[in-house]
Amino acid sequence: MSPSPEDAFQIAHDAYIYGLPMVENYRVMYSNAVKAGLGYNRLTGTAALYTPANHEVPTPNNDTAYSKTWVDLRAEPMVLTVPPIPERRYYSFQIIDYFTNVIGYVGTRATGPRAGSYLFVGPGWTGSKRA
Repeated sequence: MSPSPEDAFQIAHDAYIYGLPMVENYRVMYSNAVKAGLGYNRLTGTAALYTPANHEVPTPNNDTAYSKTWVDLRAEPMVLTVPPIPERRYYSFQIIDYFTNVIGYVGTRATGPRAGSYLFVGPGWTGSKRA
C-alpha cells in the first residue's frame, strides 16, 4: 500500500525538518575543515569581528570574538584545557552535536573562572581518564 499524497507530503516535511540542521552543520563543517583546510581537532579563531557580510552561520553578536573546532573522536578522545579567566571576563564554549542540540557548556556560568581540562569522548569509549 502506498502512502496518500497528503501522507507523503507530511513524511517529506518531517524528514526535512529533522534533517536540515544536520545537513547545514555538515555543509559548514565541510566548508571549514575540508575545503578551507582548517582540519579537525584544532581550535581556530579570527582576530576580526563578524559583520553582516559574514553568511556562514548566524552571528548574533558583532562585538564578540568567535572561535570554533570540529572534533573528530573516532580515533581518540580530545581534551579542552582552559586557563584561569579573570573574574571580570566572560567566556563560553558551547558544545553541540550534528543536529545543533546543545550538549553542554564550558565557561564562566557553567564551570566558573578556574582553569580546567574537559574530556570529550565518542560513543562507546571504554578508556580511562588520567588527571
